[in-house]
Amino acid sequence: MIAPVAGLEHYDEINGLVTGYITKPDFYSESAVIFVYDTGLGYQAALAKTNELKAEYPYANIKFEGTLYSDKTGNVVYDHTDNQNPYTVQYISKDLKATTAKPDYISTNLYGEEVTVLLGIEVPDTSSSVTSSSTSSAN
Repeated sequence: MIAPVAGLEHYDEINGLVTGYITKPDFYSESAVIFVYDTGLGYQAALAKTNELKAEYPYANIKFEGTLYSDKTGNVVYDHTDNQNPYTVQYISKDLKATTAKPDYISTNLYGEEVTVLLGIEVPDTSSSVTSSSTSSAN
């Protein structure tokens, strides 16, 4: 007999997994190993962002690997596998408002992950401040 680890009548984990595969089949079908690094955001803030990603994608293999740099700006999500994980990169980069090109300051495959997430110092969104300042000057 096959039954959930939590016991019979406890199907929440199974239901969650099936829901994930139904709502984001392309993401979960890739089964990418995703490592997240702090490159300027700060250790605690990067860890919190990693936990947010884990909550958003509870059945993905996401691991926080600590601080790599402390002075880089912006978020970057990129693939080490010659584009075998395009949906993973697409979903996570959209969530983090990240670029998807491997930065020049990374010269290796780091620790063997398939997808790397680099969390740098947040860059202020200048488009909203320009809009609000032009709106206020028009009034």
